[in-house]
Amino acid sequence: MILKTHAPFAKVEKFWASLSNFSAIIVESQGHVGGIWILSTKSFFTTDIVDTTSQCATIKVSSGGHHWFVSAVYALSIPYLRHQFWDYLPTLIDTVHGARALIGDFNEICLPAKSCGELFSWSRAFQFLQTMTDYSLIDI
Repeated sequence: MILKTHAPFAKVEKFWASLSNFSAIIVESQGHVGGIWILSTKSFFTTDIVDTTSQCATIKVSSGGHHWFVSAVYALSIPYLRHQFWDYLPTLIDTVHGARALIGDFNEICLPAKSCGELFSWSRAFQFLQTMTDYSLIDI
């Protein structure tokens, strides 16, 4: 899984296509914003696309009669656009039944100590923590 690609997949598609049994799920970047690539070779696991948005791509991973879901998240850095992902999250949770992981960059922080030179927002942190609580998510 590659996040923050900052480039169109077409620039590297030839390389990845040269690999045998290659599959890709691509959410293209918008200029220098976003971009999610989920790349795999078909082997022990099979993957199916469940849903994609500009900030999230969700796949179903299956093997040996078992399956689980992985959502690659790259939430936009602009707060009012990032909230589109928070608004989408209930739909995703209702769509995906079973074991799941949301992995990536949510572009939010929970504590002032994690702030790297930017202004910390208690209201955005509270909304992020509330969303994590509402959907039983863990920040690791």
